[in-house]
Amino acid sequence: MKAITFDAFGAADVLRLTEAPIPEPRPGDLLVKVHAAGVNRADLLQRQGYYGRQSYGESDLLGLEVAGQAVAAAAGAAWT
Repeated sequence: MKAITFDAFGAADVLRLTEAPIPEPRPGDLLVKVHAAGVNRADLLQRQGYYGRQSYGESDLLGLEVAGQAVAAAAGAAWT
């Protein structure tokens, strides 16, 4: 899959388009095939090293706001 990633924290120039493996859903997660993604303040803070990436095993991938189709559900996920 295509993803916007970064190797080091910093300004927008650290971002790059890469190929990334399809994530494995954790318990309670849905896997979504993304059709559109937005960038919000949390994404900007994550890119700068202030949010998410450094704690609790959260995803390195940016794009917390997405629209798409649920394609898989892990144990405990609600899929209606």
